[in-house]
Amino acid sequence: MILNARLSRRFVAVSFPYFSFIFPSQFLLSSPTAAVRFECFYILFILKTSSVQEFRKTQSKDRRMSSHGAKSCQPSDVCPIILSRLAATPEGSRLMVAIAGPPGAGKSTLAADLCAAINKGAPTPAPAIVVPMDGFHYDNVVLDERGLRKRKGSPPTFDCDGFVALLARLRYPSKEVAIPVFDRSLELSRAGAAIVGPQHKVLLVEGNYLLLDQEPWSDLAPFFGLSFFLEVPLPELERRLLQRRLTHGHDEEASKEHIRVNDVPNAKLVLSNSRQADYVVPNEFHKK
Repeated sequence: MILNARLSRRFVAVSFPYFSFIFPSQFLLSSPTAAVRFECFYILFILKTSSVQEFRKTQSKDRRMSSHGAKSCQPSDVCPIILSRLAATPEGSRLMVAIAGPPGAGKSTLAADLCAAINKGAPTPAPAIVVPMDGFHYDNVVLDERGLRKRKGSPPTFDCDGFVALLARLRYPSKEVAIPVFDRSLELSRAGAAIVGPQHKVLLVEGNYLLLDQEPWSDLAPFFGLSFFLEVPLPELERRLLQRRLTHGHDEEASKEHIRVNDVPNAKLVLSNSRQADYVVPNEFHKK
């Protein structure tokens, strides 16, 4: 689309959104309203540097937002967004916040930080608690029976129906509910490891597949009043996953193979098959 055209005796300048053409007036046709004819070697193509930089930033932002059809926000913006939504939550209800993303994106870290920030300075008792999806890992005995041990962490290795039932119980703050928590050092879930009480008005639900657009995971959708998707480049995810496994005493070569055949396919599944989140959070530099 032409934004502007200027005519002088010697030159014609035609401005487009991010560049301009300047060429001799002699290459105009006789009618000033007719199409412009010019020879390529007489064209001077001028890039408007500031506009191009703005264009690239806009394109990058558009790609980031369109990847999940959501607004973009920084990790530091997440807490104010949650508190604003909480203020609009009806009395007697809870705000369930989905913190989703591929393995290694920093979901657990961000959820813990948010929980501390929301509870800091809040009147006692604390209003926020983390509810991790990882507590619904099947035990290794079950995975061995089903031949799924090597795919631990993939969608079929979770009790999704049990997780849906838990969120249904947690929807309204009526009584205490015990929840399972995954112990990464032991590689197993501990039943009743945390308690969600009536005082908890903000449930920070975190996990890989909270927004996965596949059955039975799509049954989770109605529970969330707000959702965030953590976006991290795949090479950075692989680096974090390797560091995590090494921290827990796993062999380096075995860890690299595990990441290649299990974690990376899981990450790609999440990145390509998740439903739209309310916000995408670029989390490349957030501490893991």
